[in-house]
Amino acid sequence: MSKKLPTGITRTILENVPLPNHGGRYTPIAHKTIMDEVDTAMSKNKLQVTMNEYSSTIHGNVAVGKVLIDTQDEDLQMAFFWGNSYDKSSRFTCSVGAYIKKSDSFILLSNLAQYARKHTGNADQLAITMINDQISNVNNYKSAITAVKEKLENTTVGKEEMAQISGVLFIEKNVLNKEQLSLLKSLLDKRTTVVGNFNSLWNYYCLVSSCIRSGHPKTWFDNQMNLTDYLTNYVNVSTNKITADVVEVKEDLVDVNQITIFDVIETNSNTEEQKVETLGWDPEDNSPLELPEL
Repeated sequence: MSKKLPTGITRTILENVPLPNHGGRYTPIAHKTIMDEVDTAMSKNKLQVTMNEYSSTIHGNVAVGKVLIDTQDEDLQMAFFWGNSYDKSSRFTCSVGAYIKKSDSFILLSNLAQYARKHTGNADQLAITMINDQISNVNNYKSAITAVKEKLENTTVGKEEMAQISGVLFIEKNVLNKEQLSLLKSLLDKRTTVVGNFNSLWNYYCLVSSCIRSGHPKTWFDNQMNLTDYLTNYVNVSTNKITADVVEVKEDLVDVNQITIFDVIETNSNTEEQKVETLGWDPEDNSPLELPEL
């Protein structure tokens, strides 16, 4: 049996989730505390919030918040992200990142002000401190994110390379699940271009980021950062071949009969194609994914 992620999660819903009492050394951090502290820090630093987006599990025990900040940029809008749990399934996490306007997706860098803390001891107090520290430095992190964007923009990859990278993200890194990989295949088959040109690694990044945007709150944070980590490492090693994580494949030497990762997942294509338009699906359509029971 599987569970569906609820849609239409609001601040009020998260604020009303009962705070558990696990006893012992476990220190739960209230969703409301986090949201209130984010508001306070934004106001203190004179940052204008343009949108709050929330997602959670059925009972609200695991939640993720995405806060968009008006930074007067046509391409990247700075953002603050947080993740929290009441059921001991994940640590409190927060990070500065950015919203990619043209693809309606996000970028997170694991080495950029990312913070994770177990729910023990004075975790709640340290979480408040870290929220304030990160938000006070939002504008200082923009250059690092822009540098990653430019590196990916200047890297060209062919369809075969995209297939190989997608296989790593699915099989080895667990960034993509089956449904997301199938949707990504549909987008690539249609040569969907949301930023720059189709063959730029930045366009590929945005497509994958869009596919994982509606992922499970317990895994989205790590998956988004792991996506960035893998592709930035890929660029640093080589711009023309797969890194050591994958068997090197050159397009002009590939057997046309060779089975790729996309051949393996050729299922439910008609259903997925109905979702694919300019971006691949309507970003306002938050249709939940079927997920294994927690």
